[in-house]
Amino acid sequence: MLRENNPQPIGFSLYIDNKKVSAWEHCVWPSDWDVFRKGEGSVRPIAEIDVNYGTKYLLRSTGEFCDSKGNFEENEILEVPQRVYGWLGIQRYADEKDYGIDIIRNGRKIEIGCKDIFDWEDETGERHSEYPIDDPRHRGRIVGELHLDHGYVHYTKHRFEREHSSWKQLLLAVRNNEPLVNRERYKFNGPNTSKLGVLYRTFRRNSPQAQSQKWSDVLFIKDNDKAKQWAGYWRKGESEFRDDTKWREELENCDKQDKPPVKEESGPELQPGDSLNPNPDGEKQTNGPIAPPISRIPLHNYDLHITDIGITGRSYDVEVYALENGADIPWRSRATPKGVYEIEVNLEHPVFDSASLQVRDAVLAEMAYLITSEEYSSGADTITYANVLANLRVRYSVFDSLNSSELRADLTSLRGKILDKICNHLSPEKQLTLIQNLMPEDIKKIELARARFTIDAAPARHLDTNQIVQLLQIQPIPFFESGCFSLAWTPANLINNPLLLEEHRRIILQNLVMPLQEIAEFEKDDGWMNHSKTYLSLIRACINIIATRIAD
Repeated sequence: MLRENNPQPIGFSLYIDNKKVSAWEHCVWPSDWDVFRKGEGSVRPIAEIDVNYGTKYLLRSTGEFCDSKGNFEENEILEVPQRVYGWLGIQRYADEKDYGIDIIRNGRKIEIGCKDIFDWEDETGERHSEYPIDDPRHRGRIVGELHLDHGYVHYTKHRFEREHSSWKQLLLAVRNNEPLVNRERYKFNGPNTSKLGVLYRTFRRNSPQAQSQKWSDVLFIKDNDKAKQWAGYWRKGESEFRDDTKWREELENCDKQDKPPVKEESGPELQPGDSLNPNPDGEKQTNGPIAPPISRIPLHNYDLHITDIGITGRSYDVEVYALENGADIPWRSRATPKGVYEIEVNLEHPVFDSASLQVRDAVLAEMAYLITSEEYSSGADTITYANVLANLRVRYSVFDSLNSSELRADLTSLRGKILDKICNHLSPEKQLTLIQNLMPEDIKKIELARARFTIDAAPARHLDTNQIVQLLQIQPIPFFESGCFSLAWTPANLINNPLLLEEHRRIILQNLVMPLQEIAEFEKDDGWMNHSKTYLSLIRACINIIATRIAD
């Protein structure tokens, strides 16, 4: 409220002994600056947030909230807008404690430097700190101010209630209430597109990435202590440091001075354009820049954002492409000037005609080699290729995992996708009609499940995989009309040929029912049996087969 620019929610001046008291302000990079990131475009270091979730009505007499005015008199209720607004920004220095989000209620800062917003709570209730994770000293620089006027606070006015719906709205407005990293592990596709997600991906690092970035690309002054000192002068209002020109010149000086010498250690160091494929003799390959192929197709399912591998705090953005012109090598890779590692794969190469080596295996092996080389050249000589590859596979080969828990999570996800289609397409009455085709004991199970979950109005939601298999064999049409599978039940070219159409339907049902039956048997044992790797490999194959045939 003491700020001269944009005081919130009101503005006033405060004097002590005729001396004006200055407001304390976050020293952030200017909102009109920007940096370029591949995949993001131009990103500015300030992000405005303003999300409205409608209005609730507070009963003055009881303190209860209502969704509508009802029959209450105007003087009995108070309108409470459910709005989350404010900004997130990047501080001009990093600190172990001095970062985080200030959260304000009706002009009063309830929480200062809140870091809970950077945590992700998984489905088990376990919390995972996602920022900062790239800085060895655990220094952060994401700051901001958010207004949560309709938030519920403890009577001591020191903290917002995390279980209140307003806190969930805050997380939704800021980070889409989704994880920032390791999204594949939690079954999220693509990057986090929230305001925090974009800032996080762009400015999470406090140092440039190898040879591909400069200090100005991450808006960080190499001498962090100097940046802290300058921020103090900035807050005192000293004009020299209020002028952003000085800060820009310092970034440029960092870029000019920071030209690392060529390393001659045995650990190879990647340069833009070099191949990442290891030489059998352990020497760095320098066959010249790899020219982009005439035609290539992005394979976004294999793209990665790798963090927390090794001890140097580096992160790696990986993009994977399929070569269309048939190279002689199985795969090749290069580092782009923007710090993205591109891996180009020849899908027609015989090496991929194997159950033990697929595209994801090649990508992880290539990145394991690169990360090991980077770690070794930075002095982390205890890091081994085997450990790096093992860690990458644990994290990113979720879809190839033979771990029983991962298999059950994947089959639950598959069943959920099928049931989503059925429940969204068929009315509850038609779902009940479909369920009546099951055996009496199965119908009773579903009725009991519905009795326990009375909120769910979709009867088909309670089908297990075995019941889905039964109904698919008895009444397949609702599954295909609902768009559950990408296979056409009635192809246009077979409409006038009943015999071929019947054979087509028999084949596609067989191709769906057989793997689904195996999955259903695995689902039945409820995790009490100790299965062999051969059997778990069969279940993984069946899950992957059905996953490729479920419509998006």
